[in-house]
Amino acid sequence: MSAGPSIRRARSSDATAMKSCVEAAYRHYIARIGKPPGPMLDDYSKVTQQHEAFVAEEKGEIVGVLVLVRQHSGMLLDNVAVHPDFQGKGLGYVETERKTEHGYNRVYMQKALS
Repeated sequence: MSAGPSIRRARSSDATAMKSCVEAAYRHYIARIGKPPGPMLDDYSKVTQQHEAFVAEEKGEIVGVLVLVRQHSGMLLDNVAVHPDFQGKGLGYVETERKTEHGYNRVYMQKALS
């Protein structure tokens, strides 16, 4: 029995797989909001170099992406994407708030870390 996905720091060599995971996780929102969600526009080779990025990996495939952006007041959880085949299995975060920022409807989430 598998222990489930492992989480590790993202590497620049993960960029293509990260983008694929993000696109799979967010593509259904395009019809709802009329444009690709912000995370679909990111260059993940730059993301891995400029921010704190992590991936969830299962059997050599990236099934989740988490991006933290350093800010003066702390860390911004910029992106949590879980491949649809792995959603509902505890990899993501609980929704806490919704609001509009920078022309996008944002969903804010949190996850207790033990």
